[in-house]
Amino acid sequence: MINSGDDKVTVSESGISEKAHVELLFKNGIDAILVGTSIVLSDNPSQKIKELKIS
Repeated sequence: MINSGDDKVTVSESGISEKAHVELLFKNGIDAILVGTSIVLSDNPSQKIKELKIS
């Protein structure tokens, strides 16, 4: 688990292309993600964003 302190945001910036990646990152303490390539290369970017979203 990552503990960067209450005043810092830990961001994962690379290689996120599946919902399982997102879930694993947040489970392990990541505060935010930066997703680019998998959305840009998707045939349906809007749907890809919905796929990656977690509740």
